[in-house]
Amino acid sequence: MITSYHTHSSLSDGTTDLAAMVAGAKHLGLVEFGISDHYVMLPGEPYIDWSMPLDALPMYFEGIKEARALAGNEVNVRAGLEAEFNADTADELRGILEQYPFDYVIGGIHYVGDFPVDKSADCWEGLTQADINDIAVGYWQALERMAKSRMFSFAAHIDLYKIYGHRPDCDLSGPMSAALDAIAETEMFVELNTAGWFKPVGEAYPSPHILAECKKRGIEVFPSGDSHTPENLTRAYDRARTLLDSFGFSKTPVFEGRKSRV
Repeated sequence: MITSYHTHSSLSDGTTDLAAMVAGAKHLGLVEFGISDHYVMLPGEPYIDWSMPLDALPMYFEGIKEARALAGNEVNVRAGLEAEFNADTADELRGILEQYPFDYVIGGIHYVGDFPVDKSADCWEGLTQADINDIAVGYWQALERMAKSRMFSFAAHIDLYKIYGHRPDCDLSGPMSAALDAIAETEMFVELNTAGWFKPVGEAYPSPHILAECKKRGIEVFPSGDSHTPENLTRAYDRARTLLDSFGFSKTPVFEGRKSRV
């Protein structure tokens, strides 16, 4: 079954509206298509320009309703969200999510403290190796807290900190194991995010080493395009499927009503 759940429209940082995304899903023969625009709530930050406004969820669901009408019986359109996890705003986020009929919520981490992990390569210039190590450790620690919150259906790009090719050289086995153990315990899924192959790092998220660690713990991993255009809804899926098959991952979840089935 071909699905695409990690997608963004012009309601956040995508390039096209929902109608164009639905048309793309139909063209590619998707069985399941989800829209998951960014929802970023940070302490002291009223608005992040690549996120939908925090008061836009009613309008968002109107857009999803229209998208479902356009899809008809050809594609199942699921209501998703890529919600930023931040420990200081997690309780407020939980209350907001409970008010809306989401099919799934993706857990995303794009900030470690106030450091914008994937904003631009310039943000990483001038960092010391110790700084890079601290960011990577902080990322895994945030992932552990995210999983333990039990708010999310699957984890997005779980080693995003490598995006510009800056690699930690410290031992990450402790914080990584703690995060992956929490993901396994809470039965979250992990995406194989193909967008990483087209970033400076040239590697999907997560790396093969992390895929092996997921397999050890029984964490299911499935392909995701993190698409911001209709053309990229299934970008590099064949390559992703080959990689996942090599580790023995074969299940693709379906999300409905904040529950999953495989």
